[in-house]
Amino acid sequence: MIRRGTGQWVGWLGAALVATAGGACFLALASNIFAPGLPVIDIAIAKLASNPGFADDTLSGIEAAALEGDRDRAAREKDDLAQLVADSRAEAIRLLERYEAGEFDDTHLANAVLTSLMASGHEDVRERAMDATRRFEVERNAPRGGRVALDSVRRSPRASDIEAIAREDLRFMELLMELEDMAAGGRTTELKIAAINALARAEEPLVTDFLLQRLEWETDVAIRQALAQSLMMRPDAMAGERLAAILMTPTEASAVRRCAADALSQHGRVSQARAALIETIGADEPDPAIRLSIVTSLGAIGADPAVEDALIAAMTLDSCDSVRAAAAIALVCSPTARTREALQAVVASDAPPEVRGCAEQALAMIQAMLVESESPPHVPAGTIDRR
Repeated sequence: MIRRGTGQWVGWLGAALVATAGGACFLALASNIFAPGLPVIDIAIAKLASNPGFADDTLSGIEAAALEGDRDRAAREKDDLAQLVADSRAEAIRLLERYEAGEFDDTHLANAVLTSLMASGHEDVRERAMDATRRFEVERNAPRGGRVALDSVRRSPRASDIEAIAREDLRFMELLMELEDMAAGGRTTELKIAAINALARAEEPLVTDFLLQRLEWETDVAIRQALAQSLMMRPDAMAGERLAAILMTPTEASAVRRCAADALSQHGRVSQARAALIETIGADEPDPAIRLSIVTSLGAIGADPAVEDALIAAMTLDSCDSVRAAAAIALVCSPTARTREALQAVVASDAPPEVRGCAEQALAMIQAMLVESESPPHVPAGTIDRR
């Protein structure tokens, strides 16, 4: 009874293993029938462990169908692959890691694998697959100059060479990674700043995240200045908000706050950036250099009632003549009747010559703008009818 019961149990186990591991398990079970000393369970488990992934059979099927030109079978195999990835997160991750490693790049399997991963119900799998796809595309399209620049940076990095890297070279992902490493751990401050300046020109959105992260860790004032300036070239909402926070932090070094004020000139669409400029100058900012940067950035941002109020106040009340003069020029961004009246009042006042001169210049510029806007559009002369 014991032997017969054991035989039934092994039979059930064999059926289950055949369903999952294929013929090898059946052979192992059959061998046990004729040679009871063989460890059937160990053989079956070893076979399963040696299988690098359950997707392999389906991938082989896709390859075979492609070679045979059997489109129907290829479609069925691709559906099976998508179902496999959808059903098993573990298998989805295994396939994703192989895809990220470039195992399927430049093969007809790449599209099938990517399609199956993008159909996964797991958001992290889809995002990683898309990130890898973008990386492959950038690296394929990167010019040869990117590889040359990377070799140069690795061999004998010099600040002048790093800052001279062309924009198209920065599409090469390996070069970006090398520059990020240098920006974080370069041997000298000069090299770090050069790497930051080069990264600022890269079109890759993830560079903004890196620059923002460095701001959280860097303590060197010169490097923080470079990071703030680099964010001027990254018109991203997160960059604008971070620059606004720097400007409004009194404990931050004045040089870094000034760079932040300059950089905010390119973040006019970020409401927090505009508010930070107005609130800082309205709160009697003690540093005239920062106030000067603020009025210049407000002029670059453009017309807005709150901007107009802040600039008129700076032009008439600021204790620094340079700030007043800069505010007068910046008011050109808001050519309203109120602005013209404020400028005319300054021209007629006993303000310092520098301030009056800038107010006159601003009035002339506004007048020219108004004349141009009121003039009729130019109509090219038509063909003369000589009939």
